[in-house]
Amino acid sequence: MKKACSIVLTAVVCIIGIFALKNYKNANDTKENSEVDIYKTSEYQEIIKGSYLTYEEKFDKEGNAYLYDDETKKKVKPSIEASVIYYDDISSKEDFARFISKESGKIGFINSNGEVVIQPEYVTATKMYEGYSVVSNDKQEGYYYINEKGEKLNDQIYEEGENFTNGIARVKYKDSRAWGLLSAWKGPLVDGFDKINDFDPVTEQHITGIINGKAAMMIVDGDNVKETKVLGYKDISQAYHDCFAIVQNDEGKYGVIDVSSPDDPSEVKEVIPTSYDNITYNVIDDNPWYGAHARFICTLSDRNDVIVEEF
Repeated sequence: MKKACSIVLTAVVCIIGIFALKNYKNANDTKENSEVDIYKTSEYQEIIKGSYLTYEEKFDKEGNAYLYDDETKKKVKPSIEASVIYYDDISSKEDFARFISKESGKIGFINSNGEVVIQPEYVTATKMYEGYSVVSNDKQEGYYYINEKGEKLNDQIYEEGENFTNGIARVKYKDSRAWGLLSAWKGPLVDGFDKINDFDPVTEQHITGIINGKAAMMIVDGDNVKETKVLGYKDISQAYHDCFAIVQNDEGKYGVIDVSSPDDPSEVKEVIPTSYDNITYNVIDDNPWYGAHARFICTLSDRNDVIVEEF
């Protein structure tokens, strides 16, 4: 009797387990299907319809370039004959694409309908970023910024100019050959730098560089430079992940500074002394931002020190 009850009990438990497993699977399937189905609904498709354009460049029998949308089979021919169209400049209806005039060989801009919005008069031009392009009529003379109407941002000619990111661009002045930061809205933010390192103003608030032969760090908030701090080093890297920078002293030795203080972004703490011949690093956590660990390989003539720091 006990054996029979045990068998029955075991069978009941198994049946309950099977039903529970099926219900769990069905619930998960329903959840997954509901998540996927949202993006397959006609309402969602109608919302995003035409929001993203997937043009490619094609040529007619005369060798004139035009845009072609493989999904809609739509052809967009510029109102001026073009030998080249930078088709990947356009991903939405609001974007402009550069083109090279077949007649003059100069660069202009068309909109997503193929209409010429800026006449071809430039020997070089970058893609429009945040409403501006860096262009030149003569590379020897320098570069300047134009907006989507072809109007100059200012009267300044630069030796080098980069696209705006979050309203800030790194520029090199032609007359002084010094580097500075330019705001699309406020104009020059800083100048007089020997160099300014790479940075991402979207995610970083520390911009590093060299001014008057000394390492310096700018604290930025949007397109506002809140503070420029000159440091006691000969050279400095960019502020990697907005957490740390590798620095070099006057004797050519390398160390690491921590700039990740959440309470005071201008605080600088030397976490690895400037006593090494070379320093490299790699992030060892999944999260490469705040709270991550970095492994520094610190090289001397007779050894390598491995130092792990948390930021």
